[in-house]
Amino acid sequence: MVKLAVSIQKHLGEFRLSVDFAVECGLTILFGPSGCGKSSILSTIAGLLRPDSGRIALGEEVFFDSACGIHVSPQRRRVGLVFQNYALFPHLNVERNICFAIDRESQDFQRKRLRELLALLRLESLAHRYPAELSGGQQQRVAVARALAPHPHLLLLDEPFSALDPELREELRDELKRLQIQLALPIVMVTHTRSEALQLADTVVRLEFGQVMALGSAAAVLSPPPRTGNNARFSW
Repeated sequence: MVKLAVSIQKHLGEFRLSVDFAVECGLTILFGPSGCGKSSILSTIAGLLRPDSGRIALGEEVFFDSACGIHVSPQRRRVGLVFQNYALFPHLNVERNICFAIDRESQDFQRKRLRELLALLRLESLAHRYPAELSGGQQQRVAVARALAPHPHLLLLDEPFSALDPELREELRDELKRLQIQLALPIVMVTHTRSEALQLADTVVRLEFGQVMALGSAAAVLSPPPRTGNNARFSW
């Protein structure tokens, strides 16, 4: 089974990120309070932030290795990334937003992949709408479709449900789990919400102050501790 292995160090001002973990395929949650380094880890995996030292690999694909002088560009990593604000292009409709990620491919490939993704994310009726005409949940599904368009080997999600109302959040959590199982695609997702991690995660990496504090199943890692001190910062 393919593993994602991350062993990196990075100074960001006075903050020091120093993590070392490896997780199997499935849905992995990076869990912890704001400012603990979760989003920075996603950025290093995606290639948007270069570590000071260490190594990042997905199976046999080495994305970064400071000892060997390897730093693969974001465009070559085959990693899909969905930002917290979805980052859709407001002047492009749904189908053009999705196809933007594969605009160097042939027209036949783009049409075929677009049909697949519109069906997979249940967006067929919205293909010609613009982001401003979509609900938050619909925008999120478009962002996921765009991230999936190039057939990534890994999908990264940065707090994808944080701006949604509770009812829609619950619905889209189920949708994400369905997608992960259907596509057999490794997913790494950031959250600081315990209920979200418990519902979705195959594996949880719990972080504090730029370090891994625990790794394991959601039930094992997220058993509620006494609500004192630093623990009060989590959404238990």
